[in-house]
Parts: sequence; structure tokens; C-alpha cells
Amino acid sequence: MKNPAVALRMPGADQLGHVGGERMKTLDGEQQPFEGYIFGTAASSDEVFAFYTQELVRLGWKPDSSGGLSTVELEVRWWCTPKAGFRLAIEDKVRAFEPAFYKGRDYATVFDATVIAYGEISACPYLRPTR
Repeated sequence: MKNPAVALRMPGADQLGHVGGERMKTLDGEQQPFEGYIFGTAASSDEVFAFYTQELVRLGWKPDSSGGLSTVELEVRWWCTPKAGFRLAIEDKVRAFEPAFYKGRDYATVFDATVIAYGEISACPYLRPTR
């Protein structure tokens, strides 16, 4: 995936891991390709969200409300373009990873910044059907 948003790095954040996957069929349906990174930082979650909001808007992304939290996340925000989504998740650093993952460092905030490619052009922001 060659989306410029994948390369966004918050100043002072340490890269702890890389995540990614190809398009594949699963029991729950098709999984879109994705790529991202796990970071640790001394910054607060508000500072992390402020940095990514500023940079993503500068790159033409729009705020979205695509999805929910996993069991080890504290907060998630989404942005979109017609071809991709950007998911920024603040992790519960105690439950999300084993202590060895942090390589002896203590971070104020651990977060996952991931770009998900959409299979085709879609509405951005995503318009949820009303009932």
C-alpha cells in the first residue's frame, strides 16, 4: 500500500510494531488490505489525536465514524478518503500487549495508526443507513 498517510509519524513517538495484511476472504466476509504501525509516546492521547487530525486534514482526509473499539482499545477515531480509511486507536497499554513488547520503556500513550484500503470508491464520510 503506497498511501502517504501510512508514512505519518508523530514526532517523538517510537515505532513498536508493524501491522498489515492482504485482501482475503474470511468467514465474516472480505477483509480489505491494510497497513499500519503501533507507536508509543510520552504525549497524551489528546496530543496524538490533534497531530493526526492536523496532518490527515492537510492530506485531504475527512473525519468519519466508521467503526467501534476492540476489547483492548480506549478510544478510536476514523478519517476517510473515497478509496481508504485511516483508523487511529489508543490502546489500553496494560491489556493490549505483553510488557516485553514495550522494550523496557514506559509510554504515556500507545496507539495504532492504520490505513485500510477500500475495495471500490465509497462515500466519505460513510453514510450509515437510517432505520
